Amino acid sequence: THVINVLFVNHADHLFSFGDSVIDVKFQISSRGYLVDELRGNANYISSFIGIPVDIPSKSLNFNEDCNLFVMAGESWKMKPNAYGSSPKIVEYILDANSSYSFIIIGPNLTTDYWWWKTFFKYRKRLKIYKKMPYDDYIAVIKKANACVDTSPVIGGTAFVELCLQGLKPFGVNCGIGGYTPLDIVKSREINCVLNQSMPNDLYDKVVITHGTDNVKSRYIAALSGQFCKIPPFLEGDFNDLQSFRRTGRIPYTLSFFELLKSVNRGLKFELIKNGNRYFSKKSLIILILRWSTSFFYKKIKFIFLQDKK
Repeated sequence: THVINVLFVNHADHLFSFGDSVIDVKFQISSRGYLVDELRGNANYISSFIGIPVDIPSKSLNFNEDCNLFVMAGESWKMKPNAYGSSPKIVEYILDANSSYSFIIIGPNLTTDYWWWKTFFKYRKRLKIYKKMPYDDYIAVIKKANACVDTSPVIGGTAFVELCLQGLKPFGVNCGIGGYTPLDIVKSREINCVLNQSMPNDLYDKVVITHGTDNVKSRYIAALSGQFCKIPPFLEGDFNDLQSFRRTGRIPYTLSFFELLKSVNRGLKFELIKNGNRYFSKKSLIILILRWSTSFFYKKIKFIFLQDKK
């Protein structure tokens, strides 16, 4: 008989996964994954650190100390404020710190992401927000910029590391999610300290240990041979609050709920509506309707304007 070993990369280490019930080895990408496993207990598998691979083009980290153009990039939802952090507040603090500073943000949709409206109109001369950007334009922005800021309250994944490796000095605020990259070390605990981070001399070495493709590959090959790797100590700092992804209170309505309603039979539709009324937030329904209405009228006005132009 052949023995089959199931190895599982715990990439979504903040979420529940059925994979935990069938695996022999779990490849961890962060200290958060280890902490969540500790909280759950009774693991029937071995954990082995692997890390997230990132292309490392440079031989060292060389930053311009006179930062004036900051970049933040990531998924729109990662910047939506909650009790653990706020990207708009970080942007406001940095732009207030010096009138010569400017900011480029890639990811938010200004039509629907109402949490950016106040910040955008207040600093519209020094703040540019793009929902999407062609790759060539993105590279041009990186070449002009000299600082990058991680998203909050949810970190930006590898984008933060990649921008740093392109020569942009890294800044950020600890939002209770971390242990994925040594760049967490440079983050401040409070927004009003975000520009006063300390830069360890061995930061580049730590980035290579964690993210270097050869190092990630060697840890993978070692685990295949039954040699399991411990997480580097510098990733085990006090970066995590395990409550940060826990949902409390009523569930917010989303468009996917209404898409689901359209696809089910009448009986199940009635049950979903009844339970929605019981468990879902009415406030979130009002916000969803307002966002949809804003988006609809914006597209309508834009269409009329373009027709008149023709």
